[in-house]
Amino acid sequence: MQFDISPQISARLTEAAQSRGIDPAKLLENLVAEYLPSAASSSDPAAFRDHFYFTASAKQFQRALDEIARMNRDLPVLSDEALDRENLYEDRL
Repeated sequence: MQFDISPQISARLTEAAQSRGIDPAKLLENLVAEYLPSAASSSDPAAFRDHFYFTASAKQFQRALDEIARMNRDLPVLSDEALDRENLYEDRL
């Protein structure tokens, strides 16, 4: 497989590879393997390292939860009876 990268990225890749004592092509292969989820691990949430859940700061995550709560504040309130175990599973009795 061949692809073009900018001269700036090429220089950074070469410098990083030299500092590790490996070939730039091998470093690039290692980087791709590390950040590209395999088909076997696609069901593993940790495979998606760029997902908001894994990359958000505590403050960003709290803001997202606050936004979800704000969007749902007009939902009807369920009665205590609606949450009784017997009512949750009434078709199983």
